[in-house]
Amino acid sequence: MRIKKLALLLLFFPFICGFTSIAHRGENQLGKYAEHSFLAYDHALADQSDYLELDLQKTADNILVVSHDDNLSRVFGVNKDIAKSKFKDLKKYHNRSDEPIHSLQEVFSRYHTDPKVKFMIETKKDDSSAGMEKDLVKLIKKNHLQKRVLFESFSISSLALLKKLAPNIPRTQLGGDYHNIGNSQFYSNGFYDKKTAKYLAQHEKGYIIWGVDKTSAIKKMKNDGNVTGIMTDYSNRLEKIAETNLLLPVRLIKGKAFVKKPFAIVQNSKQILPQNTPLKLKSLVLQNGKLMYGLGQGCFISASDLYKVNKKAPKTKVGLLYLKKKAIVWKDPKGKENSGRVLRANSKWNYFAVSNVSGHHFYNLGGNQWIDGKMVKK
Repeated sequence: MRIKKLALLLLFFPFICGFTSIAHRGENQLGKYAEHSFLAYDHALADQSDYLELDLQKTADNILVVSHDDNLSRVFGVNKDIAKSKFKDLKKYHNRSDEPIHSLQEVFSRYHTDPKVKFMIETKKDDSSAGMEKDLVKLIKKNHLQKRVLFESFSISSLALLKKLAPNIPRTQLGGDYHNIGNSQFYSNGFYDKKTAKYLAQHEKGYIIWGVDKTSAIKKMKNDGNVTGIMTDYSNRLEKIAETNLLLPVRLIKGKAFVKKPFAIVQNSKQILPQNTPLKLKSLVLQNGKLMYGLGQGCFISASDLYKVNKKAPKTKVGLLYLKKKAIVWKDPKGKENSGRVLRANSKWNYFAVSNVSGHHFYNLGGNQWIDGKMVKK
């Protein structure tokens, strides 16, 4: 019976072997690169991540986009509900990496050419995401990516529907009771538990831990025989542990970009490109710790010449704040849209992003909830 279960497990996901590295919203390094930006994805792939982890939301015109939040406020600094906005309108706003929100199709198109690039895709189950599973499976099949996708969800009903729509694509249950993992092939939570690991191993299920960012924790999980893989914001740390620096392969992409600096020097060429020169990106690779893009014919250009920091957008930063007086909760990081909520004085709150508007700080408490920095104890 054990051999039969193992054979079935391998049949479902032959593309998962060894220790699996999953780039949580890309290699965002807690704010160095905007989450779900191409820059974060590219860095993750350059550091040899096995999967790009993608959160999905659905726009008013039924376009699937990659975003953890259902509102643009925390990442883009504007109070826009994704489900109530058309995709073209959301494209007007840029994140910290100076990129607009991306559709799932745009992500697939950029990385489709490299068969080693795989996607771990999370579905939501709420009123704003109705029909998400059908649209997702349709898009996966359209791009012929059935063997390069791993589903994940906190919703048991969403996973059940995905099983019905695409039975050969493996599924991951996020959180909840691991005893009720049912027909999912993986279980994932935010902490390591021996009982969980033992149970999953006995039942031939994979065990993925999310939020593993410290180097010591990454080493521990990698050396644990019962852990299948990790979701991390720091794929570069896992790559360094693996000691593959000297053998980093080129990853194929199909992207477009413009020179953002006054000029850019093309490596292995005599070309000097002026600002705003359009480019077609064909590959990416890490050279001496720097992300480089291939332009073809052995020519490369530095990622630093193609991207700039958008300082108007919030920066991901986590911490704990204390309020010195009552504080209004704003829906935007400019203090223009009042949510109607007021937090009591001397209370403490976790924050997840900071916005600096002309030297005036606002702290994000999650989603479209912001506190004026003037209310915070120094």
